[in-house]
Amino acid sequence: MIGYKYSTNLLDLNLLSDKLGLSQKDKIADFGSGRTGIFTFWAAKHTGLNGKVYSIDILKDNLDYIARESQEHNLQNIETIWADLEKHHSTGIDSSSLDAVIIGNLLHQSVNPDNIIKESHRILNPGGKLLIIDWLKIAAPLGPETRVDKLSLKSYTENLGLELIHDFLPGKYHFALIFKK
Repeated sequence: MIGYKYSTNLLDLNLLSDKLGLSQKDKIADFGSGRTGIFTFWAAKHTGLNGKVYSIDILKDNLDYIARESQEHNLQNIETIWADLEKHHSTGIDSSSLDAVIIGNLLHQSVNPDNIIKESHRILNPGGKLLIIDWLKIAAPLGPETRVDKLSLKSYTENLGLELIHDFLPGKYHFALIFKK
């Protein structure tokens, strides 16, 4: 098991693990990995040395940080990819090749969230899972001003042929949806 320490006070990562059900050999993409790579490192722990995690972001500084941390902690199952996720095929990942895609706290800041979801659908294996985590549309002392409409998101994703299998709250300010292709 990978020993890198990661944490967040805003999300119950154990609940996310239980619901998503990652295994030691899974291939996963973390869309919009961000400056800390919290979901990248979380996924790397759960996929182990036989798995693979693609940490994908549009900001090269974020990817440089994740690459340095991966190297420093000998996390050989992480690969960084620079991509504009709002553009079709921008990840360069083969179609139907991944077991899971994580879209964490990204869609609320996107101009074209539908394109991001389409790209996740394209690279998921049949039976693969899409985990979407984003901010609830509630008054809160923190978080972004713009928030995703969960019902519209569910409708769009289901229209792509993804089946909603879990809808839950992994924290006080976030919702999580897991779809199966």
